[in-house]
Amino acid sequence: MSFNTSYLNTLGEISELAIWSSNLINILDAEELDLSDFYFYRELFKKKFEEEKKSKSEFIKACFEFAKKGIEVLCKTIAGAGGKSPGNIGKK
Repeated sequence: MSFNTSYLNTLGEISELAIWSSNLINILDAEELDLSDFYFYRELFKKKFEEEKKSKSEFIKACFEFAKKGIEVLCKTIAGAGGKSPGNIGKK
């Protein structure tokens, strides 16, 4: 594969492709690609990588929201019991 950019930029782009593709396309494979194929795969895997990252972020956010609501319900339940521990609710 021939490049019009500097050697360091090229290595950086190849490394990014390897990371974004989870090493499906490694450095040796990337060096054998045509320039147009290289940039096509690079954009394809970059988009996939960013979508997965966003999806993971949204999942983590949803988990924290769920935990927050659970803690709120638990606190309201305990406060509604007059501050008694759950084992003593209904006992005098």
